[in-house]
Amino acid sequence: MRYFISAGEASGDIHAAALIRELRRIDGNATFGFLGGDLMAEAAGIAPLIHYREMAFMGFSEVLRHLGKVLGNLSTAKKAMLNFQPDALILVDYPSFNLKLAKAAKRAGVKVFYFISPKVWAWKQWRVKAIKRNVDSMLSILPFEKEFYRRHDYEITYVGNPSVGEIDSAAAALPAAEDFRSANGLDTTKPIMALVAGSRVGEIRNNLPVMEAVARRFPNYQAVIAGAPAIEKGLYSSLTDLPVVDNATFALMRHADIALVTSGTATLECALLGTPQVACYRSNGSALTYKIMRWLVSGKYVTLPNLITDEEIIPEMLFNRCSPDLVSTEVERILPDTDGRRAQLEGYRRMRDLLGDNDAAATAAKAIIDRCNINIMLDPTRPIRVLFVCLGNICRSPAAEGILRDVVERNSASAFWEIDSAGTGHWHIGQLPDPRMRSHARRRGIELTHICRVITTDDYDRFDIIIGMDRTNISELRRLAPSIEGARKVVEMREFFSPSATYDYVPDPYYEGHEGFELVLDLLEDACQNMYDTLTKIHQQ
Repeated sequence: MRYFISAGEASGDIHAAALIRELRRIDGNATFGFLGGDLMAEAAGIAPLIHYREMAFMGFSEVLRHLGKVLGNLSTAKKAMLNFQPDALILVDYPSFNLKLAKAAKRAGVKVFYFISPKVWAWKQWRVKAIKRNVDSMLSILPFEKEFYRRHDYEITYVGNPSVGEIDSAAAALPAAEDFRSANGLDTTKPIMALVAGSRVGEIRNNLPVMEAVARRFPNYQAVIAGAPAIEKGLYSSLTDLPVVDNATFALMRHADIALVTSGTATLECALLGTPQVACYRSNGSALTYKIMRWLVSGKYVTLPNLITDEEIIPEMLFNRCSPDLVSTEVERILPDTDGRRAQLEGYRRMRDLLGDNDAAATAAKAIIDRCNINIMLDPTRPIRVLFVCLGNICRSPAAEGILRDVVERNSASAFWEIDSAGTGHWHIGQLPDPRMRSHARRRGIELTHICRVITTDDYDRFDIIIGMDRTNISELRRLAPSIEGARKVVEMREFFSPSATYDYVPDPYYEGHEGFELVLDLLEDACQNMYDTLTKIHQQ
């Protein structure tokens, strides 16, 4: 199958790359087009259409400054996605951009999947309406999202959290505590207080000074900063003289006794590593800002461990509450041999149980492939209505019609089927099928008597399934569809091919001579038998 994937940030690149690997493992014929980064390129074996570095604009002012670029990226992505004619569009977070891409895909009849939900439970809940309208399947990595979406009458699938497997694998490969300290020039006797101040310059400037002030109040601990990727060392040295450990955040958190962590995914990672922590987030620090943000943000909690368990496992020191005095008080409560520390570690265990141990990428890949397979709703009280379509309706589509009629008649099931064919072009209206195709079909005992006609808008209402012979037919059929519901009925013939088929479309026989007509009939006989079996089973359910 063909998958078009959109990931607009570094974190999305990581998770989408894992998904691509699993899609390729399960679907040996998978082909990809994508917006993303280097990890996705490595997994897919091709370069991104647009690199996420050209897309990752955060915040209203930054988006406004780059509005031309944002709109250009969106236009390019829509055109590329529609030209690629994917079986599935897979979106990874990044909602402002991706929900617009979903709308375009839905209009074209493409199945839309969302892997990693936007944080609509935190803010901008109005986006749920767009998700319900344009996303066929939401694949969530946070278990509490199921109940949130259920309250909005939308069922989603929890596939597991990728951080669980990532942290478990990383933890198994981490150096021993002594080796970590020695390799980074740290004191081998003093316990460590990890300062994880964020991954963006603004976060680090706002949070690190508070974290350092707290650390100075605990002289028995050595404070060590987790250096973020792509952040110049000079930023840290301009703010503090504390030691910085680069490219070793997991090891630092694992071997620390206490961590101060900027609110975000790092709080979940720290919890999975089992290190007690205080979550910090300082912006301008004003009480007014805090009140405004608490009004904007839905729900009781902000950090992932607390959201997952629906209880305050870790203290959330946000905005004006993120002060040296208040944060220090929370640190004292989770020092070794305290009830607060024991309670937090027990909360971590409850959180891990709720997350489960599913491989998120593998579970999501299987869900996508299962949903992309034939998924047709049939009314058991009326006949199965099938329309075959090719360009001219004198060769492939009337041959498919004749072959399926033959299969149905041999199974004495004519009363339960209505079969027809049509074309998207107007050149052969009123004509019988091509004489060569009729001759080759007759040798197989099949008479082709259909009179050529053109597909109409009424056909989209009348038939249960409209089958195109190749991707050009599919594109045209979806373009001609008078509604989204009509476009959803369009299916490519190759979906019914046996796994051993050497083609992934029904070729035009005119380019292959005598062998071309025999090849087409072989493919159609295989597909029509599989179609009869598949649709009969669905019809009888």
